[in-house]
Amino acid sequence: MNQRDNRISQKDQLGLLAGYGLAVGATALSALARWLLPLALTPAPYLGFYPAVVVSAALGGVGPGLVSTFASLFLVNFVFGRFNVHDSGAMMCQVIWVVASIGVSLLAGMQRTARIREQQRAEELRESEARYRSLFEHMLDGFAYCQMLFDEDGQPEDFVYLAVNNSFGKLTGLAEVIGKRVTQVIPRIKELNPELFELYGRVARTGNPERFDIDLKSPSLYLSISVYSPQKGYFVAIFDNITERKRAEESLARAHEQTDANRRRLETILETAPVGVVLIDSNNRFSLINRRAAEIYGTDYDGFDLQDHIARVKLLQPDGTPFPVDDLPVSRAWRGEESHNVEMTIERANGVRLPLVVNTAPLRDAEGNVTTAVVVFDDISDRKAAEQAVRESEEQFRTLAESIPNLAWWANADGYITWYNQRWYDYTGTTPEQMEGWGWQSVHDPEVLPQVVEQWKESLATGKTFDMVFPLHGADGIFRPFLTRVIPVFDQDGRIVRWFGTNTDISEQKRAEEALRESEEKLSMALRAADMGVWRLDLNERKRHFDDQVCRCLGIDPARFDGTADAFYATVHPDDRETITAALGETIKNGAPYEAEYRVVWPNGRIRFICSRGRLARDAAGQAQWVHGLVWDITERKEAEEALQKAHSELALQMVERTRELHEKEVLLKEVHHRVKNNLQVISSLVGMQAEGTQDETVREVLQDVTYRVRSMALVHEKLYQSESLARVDFAEYARSLLHYLWRVHGAAAEAIGLVLDLEPVSLPVDIAVPCGLILNELAGNALKHAFRGRDEGKVTVSLRGAEGGSIALSVSDNGAGLPAGYDWRKSGSMGLRLVHMLTGQLRAEVVVGSTEGMKFTVTFRLKADEKRELLSA
Repeated sequence: MNQRDNRISQKDQLGLLAGYGLAVGATALSALARWLLPLALTPAPYLGFYPAVVVSAALGGVGPGLVSTFASLFLVNFVFGRFNVHDSGAMMCQVIWVVASIGVSLLAGMQRTARIREQQRAEELRESEARYRSLFEHMLDGFAYCQMLFDEDGQPEDFVYLAVNNSFGKLTGLAEVIGKRVTQVIPRIKELNPELFELYGRVARTGNPERFDIDLKSPSLYLSISVYSPQKGYFVAIFDNITERKRAEESLARAHEQTDANRRRLETILETAPVGVVLIDSNNRFSLINRRAAEIYGTDYDGFDLQDHIARVKLLQPDGTPFPVDDLPVSRAWRGEESHNVEMTIERANGVRLPLVVNTAPLRDAEGNVTTAVVVFDDISDRKAAEQAVRESEEQFRTLAESIPNLAWWANADGYITWYNQRWYDYTGTTPEQMEGWGWQSVHDPEVLPQVVEQWKESLATGKTFDMVFPLHGADGIFRPFLTRVIPVFDQDGRIVRWFGTNTDISEQKRAEEALRESEEKLSMALRAADMGVWRLDLNERKRHFDDQVCRCLGIDPARFDGTADAFYATVHPDDRETITAALGETIKNGAPYEAEYRVVWPNGRIRFICSRGRLARDAAGQAQWVHGLVWDITERKEAEEALQKAHSELALQMVERTRELHEKEVLLKEVHHRVKNNLQVISSLVGMQAEGTQDETVREVLQDVTYRVRSMALVHEKLYQSESLARVDFAEYARSLLHYLWRVHGAAAEAIGLVLDLEPVSLPVDIAVPCGLILNELAGNALKHAFRGRDEGKVTVSLRGAEGGSIALSVSDNGAGLPAGYDWRKSGSMGLRLVHMLTGQLRAEVVVGSTEGMKFTVTFRLKADEKRELLSA
């Protein structure tokens, strides 16, 4: 604007100078003409200068016109004539001249000024149009001048673009829209953004400007629009593309939401974290502490003076001495160092000490300065207690391992043996230095050693249990067979951390097996000598299985015999088939021994006499499954009684030999029961010694309970050793011995407790007597320990009853306090009641518990069919 004014000022100055110059020149030209034509102008000297005044005023303005006027007056009076103030006519002419010249100058100047001003206005208008056109075309906002089209009901239905600027196309991506309807340019805009038509129509109809943001669906744009109406039915929209800003705002909003969510998640994690977390700021004050940290410090989480409480907490080293301040993990964090798994002890304000494991790390600002120390810690009391328990458990294990009659040893995960019990060294006559690592190979049989090493390496590679029988060299120079079993020990992640192995001397077992093998071989030889064949009838498959001797007796080809009834009966004489069928049916129905003599017809027509005997065999559920038997040809007996008597004599001798061998086995089994009883008594004594040496009353009570349970099992084997039968126990006698033992070991606590026994003679198999003994031990022991607390006397009654149907009822009752109301003994945390629940389930027993006058447990179970018969016969 200043440059334009400067240009106008310079132009006016030049024009003014030119006007004054024109006035002087025109006046001088008029004077020259007056000088050349003096006579003609003598009557009117001023008329010759009039054209100069008019030209000067018309072209130069008022100033040049006045200059020309007064210059002409000067020339007329002082150059071409004499000024005479006394000549009134001349003076009047001069006055008229001056007035007329001034009037002409003023009129010509006014016309010139008006003409100049009109030119200036035209130029300013052109410049303004150019300026606004440039602004319109270069403005960053989009501009659209449109006509709104309404339907018959006055509702906006479309609009036409009348003018748009360059930014319109840049912002919308639309081109050549002038004169087109918007529905032609953007076909689906009315469906996607109907609110746009409503807004534009309202402004075009009312003339009220509006401003709004809109998300265009097609094209995909977010616009900020200002719209006004220059005249009714028209509108101007000025808009800016704010898509990026909106997208950024939406991203920022999502980021804020995510940040808030992360913050809430972090707060939740910190509050529920199983470890303590605190943040300590540069003023050594706690800026954050989670709930677990407050629990470890031993104070309330809410509403407490943290700094005052922490000031009374002492930090100690694991040995109980004060922790040096400079070595504290938090001090290291302020030095920019991290600390990991530092063990220390915290002493609360109330004097309670807790072992902790601490981790710290520094937090830095943008310049790398430490601003906060992060401290994460946890109470490791349970871990410390577990470590102590492991040490005690290992010590107990070593004690037990040293006490068992087996050879025992530990090995690392790679098989390197690190420990043997004393029995190993006693048997092998070696030293720990000789046996360390792989020294065990020196006591192995060199011929068998490669197989042992191969199988041992396979177990190490696969993690499978090692089971093998091999000889070991004793200190006496004799190789004895040992059953060796090595099991892997896993950590909580399922990784093998060590191996535990035992070597059991099975020399006696091997001798018993050899005797049994010889016995079976003799029986087989006897059967072959007697021409007896072995057969089996599978009742489920309805098939018969014959050995070669049976096939020879029947005169059939083993390769062609399919085991069916038709194939068998085809060999039997027709008159004897009913005899076989009846005998077999009686065996299957009633379990009676099967015995039949019948004739068979060989393919060549020869008739042979056959004798067949067998017995019914049942499965574990008591269902008939098989009939096992023998077949032999008795043709010769029928033909010659003497030959048959001789065969009977030989068979009798063989049976005598078999009986002798069975008697030897009974002696061996009695010895086994005796040894088992002795081993259990050793274990009971060891556990009892451990109980006496334990200061913890709870542990002592648990170990005493273990002693009673082991004693109850040992007593079963003692009764078996003393019994004529090795398979059954007189449970009434066993119960008396067990109960008298319990009353005796409980000492003064049981003196005032009366024991009433109502026991019928009942003989039970070993697999039932053992769990029954444990159940009786637990129920009677619980009555002694818990039923009469706070009382001076009481009574415990034990009843044992056997019934005709094979049911056995064992009852233990007392007149004590009984069970609390609503108490479910099956869900009790007591080890004894859990053991009773498990064992009664094993026996499939029915348990009835009454608590009207004291407590009464009745356990009822049934015996299997063969066990019922033995019970009744006993």
